[in-house]
Formats: sequence, structure tokens, C-alpha cells
Amino acid sequence: MREKSVNELLDAHDAMFDPASYFFVPFPPVLDNHFLPYENEHRLQQMLHLKPTGALMYGVNKNEGSYFLLYAFVKTNNWHGDKTQLPIANREDYLNCLRRVLDLNNDDNPEITEPLVRYTDFQYETYTHLPSLASWTERLEMISSDRSFKCPTIKMATAVTSENRISGNRRAQTLPVYFYEFQHRTQSVQWPAWTGTMHGYEIEYVFGIPYSPQFQATYYRFTDEERKLSDMMMTYWANFARTG
Repeated sequence: MREKSVNELLDAHDAMFDPASYFFVPFPPVLDNHFLPYENEHRLQQMLHLKPTGALMYGVNKNEGSYFLLYAFVKTNNWHGDKTQLPIANREDYLNCLRRVLDLNNDDNPEITEPLVRYTDFQYETYTHLPSLASWTERLEMISSDRSFKCPTIKMATAVTSENRISGNRRAQTLPVYFYEFQHRTQSVQWPAWTGTMHGYEIEYVFGIPYSPQFQATYYRFTDEERKLSDMMMTYWANFARTG
């Protein structure tokens, strides 16, 4: 490995990468007890005694997982348009997709993986309407968002606040931790309707993209109300950076 060039390593990575494999990473980090001595959660617990010097802000988008479900389950020529669900024909298709979302599709221990799949499905069952293509799509999006983005972010924020509270600090002395969920979907965006407010789509509002003529001429446009939303978010972020 040490004798290989960067380009050779990148070529090997690309040869192994399959966009349809969801979050599969061909060369994941290796815990070698030297450069990476701990698992992330163990390392986090060790770092919690380091008190932040200012307020913290964590946030997620409403439909974080939908962007990656596009790569995993939709052919590129069907990405755009007003489609309301993933191409799922029946419940078995849905369960196969769920196995991939949970990264269990290549596991050789069905006696372990299948209960995990069924239990996860049960936890997200609404029982308010009959299963349908749209409800399976909605459920997959919720599970993928929670698994890969929302739960880890909430866990991090909760760990920081809990450590501050149990360390003897009074509530008034604990630095504030803020959490938000961005829910607005830009009206003119061309992604399918089921994708909702996707991963990364708050960034354009934080950086004032609705005021960029070049962006709007090249990609998509914004309404006056969306420019007001951008004004609000830029103000919130700037005030937080200034005073937090």
C-alpha cells in the first residue's frame, strides 16, 4: 500500500465503488490502536470532559436520507420529475431496500439480520393507513434519515448537554446547545416530490444564494418569500457566530 501512488489508490477505490450500494465505503477507517485507537463513540465519551468555549448549534434537514436513496434505488434518467415514490412494486421490494438502507444486505447471518429488519420496520409502522408505494417510500426515507443523520446528530448534542449537566455545573452555567430542523423545500427545485427537503439544501439559504443572479440563471430560481427566508437564516447564523 505504501508503494502505491495516490492516483492508484483512488482508481482502486473507484473500481470498487457502486453508487447503488447506498453508504458503502470501499476503504473504511481501520482501528489500528495507533492512528485510530478508538471507536467513534468511545472517543466521544473521552472528549466530553473538554468543555466548549461557546454555544453549540446542531441541525438537520427534514429529509436527509432522500438524496442518497436516489443514488441507491433510482436510475439517473428518472431522477427529475414530479414522482411521488420510489420504484417499489411490493412489500418484498420494500424489505430488500430496507436491508440495504440498514447495510445488512451482504450479511451472512440471517438469523441476526432478519429480526433487525423486521423490528425496524415495526418501529416505523404507522397503522393509520394501508401500506402503499408512497408509505413505503416515506418509511424508507425516515429510516435512512434517522439512521445516518438525525440520530447521530441528536446523540452528539445530547451527550454534550448531559455531560455538562452531570459534571456539577448548574444549569445557568451550562453553555447553551441549540438544535434545529430545516423543513423548507425550494419551490422550483426539480427533484421528485418524495425527496422533500434534501441533505444540503439549507446551505443555499445560509449563504444568500437566492440573491445570486448567476445561480438562478444556471440552476433554479427563488421566490420573494424564499429570499426573506434566506435573510432570516443569514441573520440567525451571523448572530450566533457573533454572540455564541
